[in-house]
Amino acid sequence: NAMQSSTIEQHLAWCQRRELRPSYINAIRTTLQHVQKLVGPLEVATEDAIEGWYCELADPERVPPVGAGARVAYAAHVSGFYKWMIRERLRDDIPTLRLDRPRTHRGLPRPMSETDLERAIGAAGQPVRSWLALAAYMGFRAAECAALCREDIRADLGVVIVHGKGGKLRTVPLHPEVAKCLRFGRQDG
Repeated sequence: NAMQSSTIEQHLAWCQRRELRPSYINAIRTTLQHVQKLVGPLEVATEDAIEGWYCELADPERVPPVGAGARVAYAAHVSGFYKWMIRERLRDDIPTLRLDRPRTHRGLPRPMSETDLERAIGAAGQPVRSWLALAAYMGFRAAECAALCREDIRADLGVVIVHGKGGKLRTVPLHPEVAKCLRFGRQDG
């Protein structure tokens, strides 16, 4: 329906004006479109319909399963949409208010052994070798490795500029093992 697509697109345009990251806006779009396929027009979806969708996500028999972190994110996307609808005076209630969101717990790190790390770095070609070193020695996330540009590596100053979550920039010291793996000026592995 054109009206529903229009409302979702208006919400996404508002998200853009708030300068949310494009990848996050795309995640919101995907969630809203998926929920709309299952429950019908979001503008008129009932609390029961939204709760049914959300309970189905938590079903332990579901294949593939949906983890607690993903369910929390999906609920946030849909709740944000309804809060925006109230803000824009398009709706008077928030049908996600009673969703029982799971508590997420920060897991403990499970680092690989030094031997396995050395073996993995030694066997990998570029750019995987650099990614492994950035993750192991400097704590980079996958997205931070992917966003790294040659200009962000300031070997002359011994630092790396990191493009972190939420578009935040930070500067971290360049680890000597990472500097070895990066092999400045060489194109081979």
